[in-house]
Amino acid sequence: LQMIATELATNSLQYAGGSCQLAFWRHNEHLVCEARDGGRMSDPFIGHQRPSGSGTASRGLFLVNAMADLVRTHTTANGTTI
Repeated sequence: LQMIATELATNSLQYAGGSCQLAFWRHNEHLVCEARDGGRMSDPFIGHQRPSGSGTASRGLFLVNAMADLVRTHTTANGTTI
């Protein structure tokens, strides 16, 4: 969970204007981590495809998707919630 939260916060700081709100709570038997920022994701497949070996971009969201049981992404005109 620490690694997931760190990757989400780092992505927000790097790509979404430097602000990230993290929230954690328990829902039934699950621990939920939510990250919100003002950025918008234009590619719905970011983080779902293995990143190329030559670049460093898209690795964080790929790791989040690989480690978490479920990842949902919501992008609106006001920002993104993961």
